[in-house]
Amino acid sequence: MIYLYEIGVHPEYRRKGIGAALIGALKEDCRNRDILKIWVGTEADNLAARRLYESTGATFEREDHVEYVYDALS
Repeated sequence: MIYLYEIGVHPEYRRKGIGAALIGALKEDCRNRDILKIWVGTEADNLAARRLYESTGATFEREDHVEYVYDALS
């Protein structure tokens, strides 16, 4: 499995298929390397990200999640 941490497109170039093309290239690379799944998360209210992921073949798994953050300085 690979973790897609974030995908961003400069505002001037959004809605032109760039994000979808990047995800398509990642999916192809994963197929070539026998990586079976890509995991990506986003906030429930990030509708643009959710539309992108759903339109590129991701399946919705769950709405809630638990998140932990370590402060390495303490």
